Amino acid sequence: MISTFQSPVTQKGQVTIPLFIRKKFNIKPNSKIIFEVSTNKEILIKPSILTISEVFKQRKLVKNKKGCTDQEIKNALAEEKNKKWLKNN
Repeated sequence: MISTFQSPVTQKGQVTIPLFIRKKFNIKPNSKIIFEVSTNKEILIKPSILTISEVFKQRKLVKNKKGCTDQEIKNALAEEKNKKWLKNN
């Protein structure tokens, strides 16, 4: 089933995402949103999986080191992606 929500566009081109959607997809201030435009004039709006700031917050997982290796960052991203997927399903 498809749910439809309507929101006005301001003079600055801004749109308010309904609270239900923000909660369901864990969209918070400064979250990134992806806009996909199809050839049949449809727009798909979806949350980005992780923001850059969320990646760097994962550095807390690696204590007593200066920075993270590429593998540590990949592992942190995969773990966070799985957490968000499980939360939304």
